[in-house]
Amino acid sequence: MKQWYHPTPKCTGSACSFYLNDSENSFFSSIIKQKTWDADRRRATFHKDNADERVIVKFSCKEICALIDCMERNVEYSGYHGSNQIIRFRFGPYAKKQKDSSGEWVEGPQVGFSLTVNKESKEDSTNKKNFAMGFDYAEAMELRLLLEYLVGRSFDLDRKLRAKRKKEYDNGPERGYGTKPNQEPVSVAPQGSDNEAEIW
Repeated sequence: MKQWYHPTPKCTGSACSFYLNDSENSFFSSIIKQKTWDADRRRATFHKDNADERVIVKFSCKEICALIDCMERNVEYSGYHGSNQIIRFRFGPYAKKQKDSSGEWVEGPQVGFSLTVNKESKEDSTNKKNFAMGFDYAEAMELRLLLEYLVGRSFDLDRKLRAKRKKEYDNGPERGYGTKPNQEPVSVAPQGSDNEAEIW
């Protein structure tokens, strides 16, 4: 797991993490809103125990690879999940707004990438929250390297699971020796039996 923290004195900041759940071999990201700001110590706390102030997004391997592609080609990617709740997310280039010579707010130069997530209740469409996290170029590189590592680890977990299943298939009758799905196990003669001629 890797975490990024972007607190602000106005308590409008966020914390974000990306990780792979090894037991499920599933990718996740979370964004948590800032709770407090200590000006003297220049430290913040976040709403880690408040479900309304955080969002967790489960990503497929393909979606994680799409995020990597965004950073590689400097493009945008968006997605939609609608299982327990409605999740809409967008990842792409981020440019801060700035005032032009006439005082109008316009889009300035790109400063990195951003992840924005909209969380909405399936039962109540008015119950929604927006979350956002920005990554400067160095942080985006950290994120890209992390995601590439997690994808590689996911592939390795898949390989180990396939090897485990093959071993279980190849070993002894109680572990599936000589069987295929929907077939009965093949009988094996007890070792050292005096009645081997009668069994076989």
